[in-house]
Amino acid sequence: MIAITGGAGFIGSVLVWKLNQIGIQDLIVVDQHAQNNAKWGNLKDHHFQTYLESDDFIDRLESGQFDKKITAIFHMGGEYKWWALPATCSSVGGSVDMDSLTALAMGTGPVTKVIGCG
Repeated sequence: MIAITGGAGFIGSVLVWKLNQIGIQDLIVVDQHAQNNAKWGNLKDHHFQTYLESDDFIDRLESGQFDKKITAIFHMGGEYKWWALPATCSSVGGSVDMDSLTALAMGTGPVTKVIGCG
């Protein structure tokens, strides 16, 4: 399973589309309030397993719910100042600190890559 933060934004949704084009649909799209605004249209006709709000995603990572399920995280999200970050994940200048997200994700199982573009 691959998680894409900022997945409903323009760049994140293009990544979802491209992964779909090469046959990957086991995706978690993570964003903020995307289902209730125009960003949801970016995901029209895209295939993914589930959509999660960003704070729910971090909570699930921290609780170990994704143990051994997530193999990669594409951190495409630009602004995460509204995230309710756990103590293990710090916010730097309104964005999730990549080192903290990587440490949190690596502790959940076979995550081998956290790619930050946000």
